[in-house]
Amino acid sequence: MVDNQNITQALPSAIHADPLQIAINTYRDIYASHNALPDDVDDDTLDASADTLSNANAVLANWSLPARTQQTALEALKLAKTEMLAGGELVAFAMSNAAVAFWETMEPQGAQKPAQSMPTITDADKNLNLTTEETAAYLRVTLPTLARWRSEKCGPMYMKSGGRVLYRVADILAFLADRQRKGTRPSA
Repeated sequence: MVDNQNITQALPSAIHADPLQIAINTYRDIYASHNALPDDVDDDTLDASADTLSNANAVLANWSLPARTQQTALEALKLAKTEMLAGGELVAFAMSNAAVAFWETMEPQGAQKPAQSMPTITDADKNLNLTTEETAAYLRVTLPTLARWRSEKCGPMYMKSGGRVLYRVADILAFLADRQRKGTRPSA
């Protein structure tokens, strides 16, 4: 298991940056680098890149310290939102906790906590892919209903990747837009 305590202890005392911000930036850089690999890259390079990305992901997924600055807490929430939509629940949970822990330490005793709002699908990048569970939750239908729609070819467009069914945010929004009605009767 990756221990985020090692990151904070390894930082020189002259650096006043939030270690969580450093971990987030490192993860984003590794992720971008991994996705920029050419299609014809050799298997060893691809495996090494995937391992590096997996390690960076593990650091964030196991993060247990609060963010130290408001900016880092906001960055952690942005990453949590992105990871939630991409199926990275462990990173999303850890980043949300780090952000909330920051604001909990900043609130005066007895102050009313602001209501938390969940990110909406319309806030997401239209090219993000959602799992069947996330799509069903957003559409407020059951998993069997989504499966039946796929079988009957009447639900949102979907794709398969590695045996998993995925739905693009843009396709879900298009599916919903096609079903908007002004009344209960067909137009004349």
